[in-house]
Amino acid sequence: MRADWSPNALQAMLSGLQLLIDGDVQPARVLCYAGALPNNPGDAAPGALQVSIALAKPSGTILGTALDMTVPAEGQRVDGQVITWARLINGAGFWVADFDVGLAGGIPPASIELDRLDGYTGAFVRLTGGLIAF
Repeated sequence: MRADWSPNALQAMLSGLQLLIDGDVQPARVLCYAGALPNNPGDAAPGALQVSIALAKPSGTILGTALDMTVPAEGQRVDGQVITWARLINGAGFWVADFDVGLAGGIPPASIELDRLDGYTGAFVRLTGGLIAF
């Protein structure tokens, strides 16, 4: 199935997405997990939480047809297992999206790329760039 959206339509969708992400008093978070992605998007996380990264408020700026995330953002690891996937939640804790995670430069590329997937409790994970585009 193919769909082509006008730049105005894409900007409207991104504005709505940004309102969902930033609509609470608390900042949105990226939660990184070990284990497999949930079988059904948004289901309870089947793996162990590795790190919770609070995003800036606002979470980003709409530039053209993409939401350019405000970075850097970082969080301290609470576990040392390999990170395999991530969940974006808004400040109220509501699920926004799930993403696969892989090493930077991987083929095929992952939705979220990290320099290291392993680590140890107490280490920091820093997001240095982020772009949500359709």
